Amino acid sequence: MASASVILKNIDENFCRCCICFEQYEDPRQLACLHRYCKHCIEQLIGRGNETINCPLCQAEFDVPENGAEGFKKDFYVNEILEFIQVQSSLEEDQSRQCVGCSQQEKPTAYCFKCRDFLCQKSKQEVISDAETKLQDTKSQYQQEVVKVDKERAKIREEGLRAKTAIKNKLEDNLMIRKREMEVKIEKLREDFEAMKVKDKLEADAKLEDLKIDQDAKESNLRKKNETIDKKWNDFRKLLKVEKKDKLTKGNEISDQIKRTIKRCDNITQTGSGVLSSDNNWTIAQNVGGIFSAAESFLRDMRREFPAMETLPESLSANLTFKEFEEVRNVTISRQVESVVDIDGIQAKGWSISGITCTKSGSIVVTGLTEGYTYHVTVVDQSGKAIRQCFIKSPQGTYRYPESYCAAFKEYQVVVAYDPHGIGVFDVRNGLFQEKEMSDIVDWPNGQDMRSVSVDDKGDYIIIGCGNTNNVYVLNDQLQYCRLLSLHYVAKLVDVHVNNREVIVSDYMNMKIYAVSLGDGRKLYQLSSSTVSTKRPVCVRRDGKGFIYVLWSNAYPGLGGTYNLSVYNNDMKLLFTKPIYASIRCFTVGRISSKEKLLMISKANGKLYRYGLK
Repeated sequence: MASASVILKNIDENFCRCCICFEQYEDPRQLACLHRYCKHCIEQLIGRGNETINCPLCQAEFDVPENGAEGFKKDFYVNEILEFIQVQSSLEEDQSRQCVGCSQQEKPTAYCFKCRDFLCQKSKQEVISDAETKLQDTKSQYQQEVVKVDKERAKIREEGLRAKTAIKNKLEDNLMIRKREMEVKIEKLREDFEAMKVKDKLEADAKLEDLKIDQDAKESNLRKKNETIDKKWNDFRKLLKVEKKDKLTKGNEISDQIKRTIKRCDNITQTGSGVLSSDNNWTIAQNVGGIFSAAESFLRDMRREFPAMETLPESLSANLTFKEFEEVRNVTISRQVESVVDIDGIQAKGWSISGITCTKSGSIVVTGLTEGYTYHVTVVDQSGKAIRQCFIKSPQGTYRYPESYCAAFKEYQVVVAYDPHGIGVFDVRNGLFQEKEMSDIVDWPNGQDMRSVSVDDKGDYIIIGCGNTNNVYVLNDQLQYCRLLSLHYVAKLVDVHVNNREVIVSDYMNMKIYAVSLGDGRKLYQLSSSTVSTKRPVCVRRDGKGFIYVLWSNAYPGLGGTYNLSVYNNDMKLLFTKPIYASIRCFTVGRISSKEKLLMISKANGKLYRYGLK
């Protein structure tokens, strides 16, 4: 191993010299780049208030610590080299020094790093001897402690074995006790379960016996009811035969009466024809007064025996036009139908139409059922040709007669509502249909069905009318829920129509029309058919002048099945009522080629009737 003097000689003298002050390092501090400088030299680099400094050798930039140069790391390695060089230099000198051990002036032969001073040869030997003695004493003490610890360890091991054995025995005893307790509980549970089985069986047998007795009683009552129904049915059949015989007799009497009436009419006609062909024969002309008397008597008898009927068979009503409609207080419907066209494919494919509307742009849109639970939305022109069509598939539900309805929305858009609870917006320009489920918009009651849809004049609100719950939902133009109107006074809602800030509601069962507030559903006023007490409202619409059109139907098919159209002013005062086509179920009022038209649609055969309005 190289001696200390050799190592010292191999160290360059500039290694321990600061490159700033060119003196031997004094409290050297190391930068992050590993270059070192005296502490007071770094303080000069920092100056006053500088936050960064640059290394004089490599020009690397460093942040100054908060406590200045004191914050840089001390270079302990260089410090030890400096200290070693100082000691080695002192030992190589031939001068005598005061020994820290004996206080004599002697040549130093060693350096005590503990006392940080020099020792003579004698003191050095004494220090080494003391150290060896202390080391031997420490070794003896350590060996004694090792023996003592071994004894303690053996004692602890023995005590641990005894404790382990005791714990094991106690656990085994506890386990045995627990086992016996569990066996007792299990046995008790088994006994309780058997007792419960016996009790439940007895109760079940008793209930079964009661059910059997109740079933026998119900079967006996059912047999009695069947016997009663059979008796009533037989009585009804007998009564039906009697009524049939009476009606046949009355029919024969009416037939005879009609024949007699026809004969009277023929006699008057033949007598009149004879007068007309007499070439002004004065003798024959004397019969003219008698002919007039006979004719007046005949007409009186006709009015008495054959009064005017309120209803007409559908075969006759299908040929009616509005030729008798006259202008009544600024309301005029064209005397003749302007056009009757067949909408493409409706009758041929067996489809139906349950809704019609006319957009602000003048497009006619109809909707209805195709096959199953698929609905069509069809844009047609005035000739009935289908321009555009889309189909909506709705999940099949419990609805026996599924329907779809439509109402004009924006200029080119139509709102479509369809069972069970679908709603969407149809664009007449491209046929796109954006649909939603009402159950995603509101809390939709199970089994609630739609019966009508309407939109206010500004297109701000969409109104959905529901039949079996008589609820009216108000949505905004983004199909978002606004409010619910619960019409508890309505028996069966079949149609809704927005008139300004009012909603006109058709109540089929109560045979009334209600005007309710769009804000809170409060009933404002009501009306019923003033012509026939058995008419029920089916559809309500309003024209541009504010006149209200109401389609009324007979209450029961057996009373004729005809339909009347009533026109009211804005105060819901009746202006006039006229019969219409029996197959009409819905209609609308809209502008076609800048002129307002009344459009009626036949549900089954797809015929579109158009009338002019002034």
